[in-house]
Formats: sequence, C-alpha cells, structure tokens
Amino acid sequence: MMKSLNYQLILFDIDWTLLKGNLQEHVDGFQYAWKKVLGIEARLSDWPTHHGQPDAVILEKLPQISHGIKSEIIHNKIEDLKGAKEEYFFAHCRQDYTEMVMPGVRALLSELKKRSIPLAIKSGNLEKIGWFRLEKAGLKDFFITGGFGDNVSSKAESVEQAISRIGKIVNTKFVHKNIYDVGDSKYDIEADLKVGINGIAVASGFDSREVLRKTGAKYILDSLVETDKFLEIISG
Repeated sequence: MMKSLNYQLILFDIDWTLLKGNLQEHVDGFQYAWKKVLGIEARLSDWPTHHGQPDAVILEKLPQISHGIKSEIIHNKIEDLKGAKEEYFFAHCRQDYTEMVMPGVRALLSELKKRSIPLAIKSGNLEKIGWFRLEKAGLKDFFITGGFGDNVSSKAESVEQAISRIGKIVNTKFVHKNIYDVGDSKYDIEADLKVGINGIAVASGFDSREVLRKTGAKYILDSLVETDKFLEIISG
C-alpha cells in the first residue's frame, strides 16, 4: 500500500526551463521524420503555436495542419515518425550539452537536493532524447524519473505520468497541493491547472510574463536564478 504523506514533489520541464531549446538537431529531426515517413516537406513554423507541446503531438498534428493529411493515416505511422526523429537526433547530436544549461538551474537543483526534495522530469521531449540531453548536460542524476512526450496527447498527461512513475518508485502517493511543476510555456500552466497542482512559470522561453499570467500562472519568475524566490514559493 502506498503511503500518503505531506512530502513535496517538484517537476521540471526541459526546454527553456532546464536547458536551452530550439536546437538544430531537434528542429531538423521533425523535418527529417515527416519527409522520411510521410514524404512531405513540413516545418515547425507551419504551426506557430507548437512551442511547449509534446513531441508526439507535434509529429502527428502538424502534417494535418500543413498538408491536410488525415489523422488516422498519421496515427498509424506515429511509431515510425518517432523512430525517425530519434534516428536523426542521435546521428547529429553533440556529446556535451553543459553549455546549454539555463541560468540558475544547477544551483537551484543542488539546493533542492540538499533538502532531499524528490525531483522528476515532465517534458514534451521523446524520452530517449530527453534523458540523453540531461545526462550530457550533467543534470540527469538530480532526477528520479519523469513523464515524457512519447505516448501522450497533452502536457497534462506528461504531468500525470511523471507523478505516477515517481509515486511507484518511492512508494508514496503525493498530495497535489504539495506538488510543484516548473515550466516556461502556457501549455505547462494549462496542464498544472487541469491536473490540480501548483505551477511555477519561468518567463525564459517563448511565452511572455503576460501570456503566462493570462493563462493562469500564480507564480512567475524571470529565470531560475531567482533561487530565494523559488524556495519561498515552495515553502508556502
């Protein structure tokens, strides 16, 4: 039986929260996948508001937007699309992502580790790619597990996946009022509101403070350099 205790849990997004996003090997991987599997020329710019969506959602939805391809056709090829994106990434990725770490991240994670607060990833990245980037940035060991963008239809599902996975590992049912999710996009905030956990928005990505505020963010930081303010938030 799982313990239901007042332990805190903090989830972190990857792109533009922990690590710089919009990497060429990431962007070009989508184009490669659509060309290889569907035979189409498509670009992320064909869906201007894709930022923050899970990779599997982008892989499936954008060809519908840009080329009118029926959803069932793409859905039947989604595993091939994900495989092609991973193939491209690992053929072109770098072996060191330490320079990609966002300001304040390493100091904040170190402080949270000192406090023995369990940490998990909640990301739209495909899982193999997400963990690889974190490992090569020297951040992987801070996190116990995570929820990723492989088999979800929304960021909310990535959040729920992360909470479920870490709960099983540490044999704890985390109370939602004690869970904090850190992300940079409106999709992160929408997910947190849907799941019923605390969202901490960081205005370090594509969405401005105003967009994050209008989406419903209660806590907004300019960056994770604001360690003291972050710790104040999670202290209630």
